[in-house]
Amino acid sequence: MTNKRLTNPTEDQEYCRRALSRWVGGDHHLSKVYEFGEGICINTMQDLSTFDFDKLTQLVLIAHRYRIRIEIGSSGPRAVRIIAHRRKAEGTLSVKHPGLSDLRDMCDKALLWGDL
Repeated sequence: MTNKRLTNPTEDQEYCRRALSRWVGGDHHLSKVYEFGEGICINTMQDLSTFDFDKLTQLVLIAHRYRIRIEIGSSGPRAVRIIAHRRKAEGTLSVKHPGLSDLRDMCDKALLWGDL
């Protein structure tokens, strides 16, 4: 993939950029955005957690709300790369992404796992 700054985004790349902007609290908090195939990526040093300072949970909810495949990868010391690709509601595994109702169904099934 390239490390080329996003200058002329496709509709899908702009959609992902807006979603990540929402995640970080607005464009003024969004780090440099790079092309990543048909998607985009940003690098961040934010802590990712599920409850206190729940940026990881927020990212998962945004991914399901807007049907964006999110991948978290390494980016360097103390930094992570957030990769985003827009997906559709239907299609093959490499094309679709579950929505919020699908996430709710996954949560309902997780309640049946039982105690550890």
